[in-house]
Amino acid sequence: MVTQLELSAPIDQGHLVLAIPAADPSARVPASTLLARPDLGGAVLPGTQSVVNVVTWNTSNQSLRETANTGHAEHQLVNWLEGKGEKFMSTINGITVNVNPYSPCSACSDELVYVLNLIKKTRTGQPVAANLSWSEIYPGARGGVQATTSQSLVELQRAGWVLSGGEVPQDESVYKHMVHVAPLE
Repeated sequence: MVTQLELSAPIDQGHLVLAIPAADPSARVPASTLLARPDLGGAVLPGTQSVVNVVTWNTSNQSLRETANTGHAEHQLVNWLEGKGEKFMSTINGITVNVNPYSPCSACSDELVYVLNLIKKTRTGQPVAANLSWSEIYPGARGGVQATTSQSLVELQRAGWVLSGGEVPQDESVYKHMVHVAPLE
């Protein structure tokens, strides 16, 4: 997952941690995988003084029979932002999140709603541009557990996220006709 943060005040990126520890060390990918550092949940990549580039990834083994999202890339981002504190979050003018290929699961959607509301709260009424994109709807694991739903997308929209994606959920909920997802460019 790639996230770009646009800041209102320039910062010295030398003070940012380059490696992001995994939010939940117990939700690690086994060391035998290609991921060389299973204790990491992401990294801060070079940007400018007013743009911070963050890459986060899933740290959990998809074959585990757990439904928690503590190993998901979105949770890694939220955990990192919370750790940066209110002063840092108050400088965020815009946040662009590209979740590839899948849309956020329902639990991660809730976390993205939460973190955008938290950023807005620290900015005391100043606007925050928030964009979220994906190419495929997450169908959920083991029969649809935590699948992306129309309701979770509506909640993201209500929080202020502008959604772009290749697909929308095909559920039959009352929220189905409230979802607006712009096509990917």
